[in-house]
Amino acid sequence: MTDHFSDRLADSIRARRSVVCVGLDPSLDRLPADLRDKHAAQAREIGAAAAVAACFEEFAGGIIAAVCDAAAAVKPQAAFFEQYGADGWRALAAVVRCAHDHDLPVIVDVKRNDIAATASAYAAALFGGAAGLGAESAGLGADAATVNPYLGEDSLQPFVDRCAEGKGIFVLARTSNPGAALLQEKEVDGRPLFLHVCESIARLGAGQRGAHG
Repeated sequence: MTDHFSDRLADSIRARRSVVCVGLDPSLDRLPADLRDKHAAQAREIGAAAAVAACFEEFAGGIIAAVCDAAAAVKPQAAFFEQYGADGWRALAAVVRCAHDHDLPVIVDVKRNDIAATASAYAAALFGGAAGLGAESAGLGADAATVNPYLGEDSLQPFVDRCAEGKGIFVLARTSNPGAALLQEKEVDGRPLFLHVCESIARLGAGQRGAHG
């Protein structure tokens, strides 16, 4: 295995002969009734948020086990876990570990960004490396994450810097929601804004290419 994220992803694609990325977006009302009932019985003892988080963790783990031979990567959406607070975050970390146990790269879908030290803190939460008392924090241990570029290149740099450590970022350019056109297709110097964003992404990523691009 290589230390470069894009090469690790390419290795997974070749090994499984698949380009499928499976999203993990658990919604309580859409989970199997028997699984909900099982964890509802624990709610009084461990708390409602913890019970839901445990339910999500078990469900996502089952999905990972089912798809690990056919999917090249998994992409948990952090918001579905984060809405349950610290319990949800712990469950998300467990899902990342589960995917790694099945040798699957993990792309955490967070669309994070901010400026200066805040962006660095977001990167540390996702990838690890926050200062600690005796040792650095492990963070989520994600392999890659989605990030938002619309604060400018300086806001992306803390995430780009992590690519040199074997992490990956997927940068939004033109999103699929109907309202995206209002800004992302705004004409700037005769071209849609999102094309300028693509050029910026290409420039930032030029020094981060692996053997497979």
